[in-house]
Amino acid sequence: MGRSTNSDIAENVAVIGDIESISSIFNDDFDDETTIVVNGWKVSQWQDGEIMSGRKKWLYADSASKGDKHISLINSSEYSNVGEYDFVVFSNDRSAVEVFLKDFDIDVSIADIDSVCQTL
Repeated sequence: MGRSTNSDIAENVAVIGDIESISSIFNDDFDDETTIVVNGWKVSQWQDGEIMSGRKKWLYADSASKGDKHISLINSSEYSNVGEYDFVVFSNDRSAVEVFLKDFDIDVSIADIDSVCQTL
């Protein structure tokens, strides 16, 4: 089985690691649906044909929205294909990342700009 890695530059990046309230979405809740709501955020899995994320649009990011706030969500673990999670969230709107972190009670810093990698 082959693996590939995509990387791109993103703005307002927060590395949040394996947060159970988020990883459980990917373990259980997406089995039957492509969109669910958790902590007031509508989380949607990336689907074929959707616009990709990042500055050059090279990342297959899931998305989350709450009102007018929108973020991209990526599992950046190199072992994502075996169920390991190391989540990264980013958005062009810094306040969207701040609200997401607050709603999930995550206390991490937000980088103005960073490189984000994704193993497929």
